[in-house]
Amino acid sequence: MARTLITHHLILELLKKYRPIWSLNHLTALAHWDMQTYMPKDGIEARGEALSDAATLSQTLMCEPAFAALIEKASRENNLNEYEQGIVRMLLRSLRYYRALPPEFIAEFVKTTNDANPVWEKAKKTNNFALFEPSLEKIVALARKKAEYLGPKFFTQIATDLGAYAIHVRQQGITGQLVRCAHNAGLLVNAFVANEQKDIVRLVNLGVDGIMSDFPERLWWIKQ
Repeated sequence: MARTLITHHLILELLKKYRPIWSLNHLTALAHWDMQTYMPKDGIEARGEALSDAATLSQTLMCEPAFAALIEKASRENNLNEYEQGIVRMLLRSLRYYRALPPEFIAEFVKTTNDANPVWEKAKKTNNFALFEPSLEKIVALARKKAEYLGPKFFTQIATDLGAYAIHVRQQGITGQLVRCAHNAGLLVNAFVANEQKDIVRLVNLGVDGIMSDFPERLWWIKQ
């Protein structure tokens, strides 16, 4: 049935060229499943190195100039059905993602999260979550760095690709740059959850369009 839904020659060519990347991603998913089930503890380090290599190889294949050009060409095609449009959206999102992140960062992120897995399992088993704190600090720091690499435009582009009219963001992550980027893309910005007066004032000054709070009475002054 899926084959009959995809008939445009550009999309068929894209899927053919995407097949090696799909295969790598599929094997990566199996490796993560194996990590959670059968893999001996001594195999964690080697598995992390293999997953890092697979992730950077996927990036290389996705950003290969001829393949990237084909994705961009398909994005300008007007005669695509909704299934074909969805394929192009997903490939464009992956292309923007991989173009924004340095290969060494991708490798570091994958290896760090891989190495943290047995630590997390031990922390749960022993009910000693302090064991996981150093790993969590590394992951959070890398996640922040990833957000910096991607920038607000990456996230607002996802919203516009999906036809959204607004984005809903944790108030701690809202910056002036994000608000400006969203508004330039025609998107509203709604913040959640702001309960402290200083946070509410900050969000108003940034120009958000909506604020969600557990104490709505603290927001009444905004309309005055």
